Amino acid sequence: MPRSMWKGAVSFGMVAIPVRLYLATESKSVSFRSLCPCHRQPIKQKRHCAVTDDVLDYKEVLKGFEISKDQFVIIDEEDLENLPLASAHTIEIMEFVDGEEIPAELYMKQAYYLEPEKVGIKPYYLLKEALQEVGKVAVGKIALRDREHMATVRPFGKGIIVNSLHWPDEIRSMDELNLPEEEVKIDKREMAMAKMLIENLSDEFDPERYHDEYREAILRVARAKADGEEITVFGDGTQLRDFTYVDDVVDAFLMAGASDAANGQVFNVGAIEPISLREVTELLIEIAGTGSFRLQPFPPERKVIDIGSIYVDDRKLRRVLKWQPKVDLREGLERTVEFYRAHRAQYWATPEPAIA
Repeated sequence: MPRSMWKGAVSFGMVAIPVRLYLATESKSVSFRSLCPCHRQPIKQKRHCAVTDDVLDYKEVLKGFEISKDQFVIIDEEDLENLPLASAHTIEIMEFVDGEEIPAELYMKQAYYLEPEKVGIKPYYLLKEALQEVGKVAVGKIALRDREHMATVRPFGKGIIVNSLHWPDEIRSMDELNLPEEEVKIDKREMAMAKMLIENLSDEFDPERYHDEYREAILRVARAKADGEEITVFGDGTQLRDFTYVDDVVDAFLMAGASDAANGQVFNVGAIEPISLREVTELLIEIAGTGSFRLQPFPPERKVIDIGSIYVDDRKLRRVLKWQPKVDLREGLERTVEFYRAHRAQYWATPEPAIA
């Protein structure tokens, strides 16, 4: 059973419901240890007194509130427990509002599950069902972790959930941003294309479809590095290829689709200078900062599909549509490495060796 982080009551009017508070979420973010560059072991961070340079144990450290420069008042746990706040041990409900009136995009912070004590089970569910019936959200205050929070209380699933909120003076204004909406002119064709893309990707919200791909990618990259992943290049590596970054290819397609000059025409999309597979592999390893490669003769089953060198002439596309690639090979590979490191879990179940 999870451990409650707060015990108190939900209070409104003459009603007080004894409850416990539990974190509704847990962090699974990737964390890195700081290591010594020589021994590659964790660095110990110590707390030093600014006056004597003595090393202090964590239990010795006091909390101080700065009242003027270098002048502090000591605040201990007993002071915090006895703060003259109604919200210290009570979720004090101030009002009930329509949930849609609260801009969740800006105000929502942390989520907590609310559990009733045995003597508070009936009033707890009375509050839950009443909120559901009237379609309202309770707004109040609660003191958690050395500070008071604005909070909402609302029905959720089989119980009630509390969301801590930012205070209004913590919300930054957008006025300082460069947002020249009135200067932007969007034509009907652009709007139709945008709407089509949105409609094609529209679906019901299912959080199970989403994963922390950065965390998964870091874990896989770390495991791949530990395994000494190696890239296999078949043949002698002198085969020539041309590479065009995907965004430039999409630009070429859009330009061809929007231009009458492209009607009935066939265009090649490529790069100005081809590069050998060996050279592009070396560049990829340089950009990734890890890995190695080996040349391997084609086995019979691969030799039959060896196409040797192949690259295209895209001068017609450049001449007719005035298309020019914007992303060179190095930048394209940098973006590609970054993308696959972030999304590797979607492409490989395990970090198998890459094959060029």
